[in-house]
Amino acid sequence: MDIRYEQRHNSENPLPFTLYPNNVRTMDRRSEKSNFHEEYELEYCHEGEGFVLVDGKSIPFQAGELILIHPGEVHYTGSESSLTYSALLFPKDTFRRLDIQKEGTPHFPHHIRSEEVTRAFYEIRRICDEKPTFFKARALCALIDLCLALAPHIEARSDTSVGKNKTVILTLEYIRNHYAEPLTLDGIAHALYQSKYTLCHLFRQYTGESIVTHIHRVRIGVAAELLAKGESVSDTAHAVGFENLSFFTRIFKRYQGVTPSDFQKKKTEGV
Repeated sequence: MDIRYEQRHNSENPLPFTLYPNNVRTMDRRSEKSNFHEEYELEYCHEGEGFVLVDGKSIPFQAGELILIHPGEVHYTGSESSLTYSALLFPKDTFRRLDIQKEGTPHFPHHIRSEEVTRAFYEIRRICDEKPTFFKARALCALIDLCLALAPHIEARSDTSVGKNKTVILTLEYIRNHYAEPLTLDGIAHALYQSKYTLCHLFRQYTGESIVTHIHRVRIGVAAELLAKGESVSDTAHAVGFENLSFFTRIFKRYQGVTPSDFQKKKTEGV
């Protein structure tokens, strides 16, 4: 199974959601891999027809239809002819924050048949396109309206284990929250009440990389941000969990193509 984990959070995005408008899928224009992420994804088909593959189940997708994908569900949107759709991603805790559901992750049917939800989706698109006065406030209100429109469609089976890869998502969250600390496979497995073998197997199956590789990528990503802000190489190495400076330099060059010092120099010079 060729699957990609996508970390969609963007600290520079001022909105409580991310909109990907007018995606086109054809036989020749398609994604290389299935993917999963920690947000809800609501897709609306503007024209054409295709399918959405969710955890191995193929769901027909055609003009005027909405499909909702839950956090952690492995999915792929494609077409054997032509399909144009927009995708809206919003955090999995949105319903809890709005007090629509106090516990767990609400579960919905994949097909959402509702004119009210469709209107709310288009209102979000309009606000993002036009960027009117009080843009961020209007965007937040539009997301609230969308969630209220979705609320009647919540199914009885709602729990905290939506998706078959909850363990992988918990591992990703743990690494993101503890990357600055000493991390070992044994320690992560113990913290998540998993065997090390099971954890490593599931992680590679769903992300296509090892846990150690992902830890390095997270740490180097944060390190690049710190270096760009002017932090010293040694302070940066310590801040992202590296105790050995030469090892940090070697890993940084592996992922960034240059040493930390050269990276910082290029950023300073605006190269």
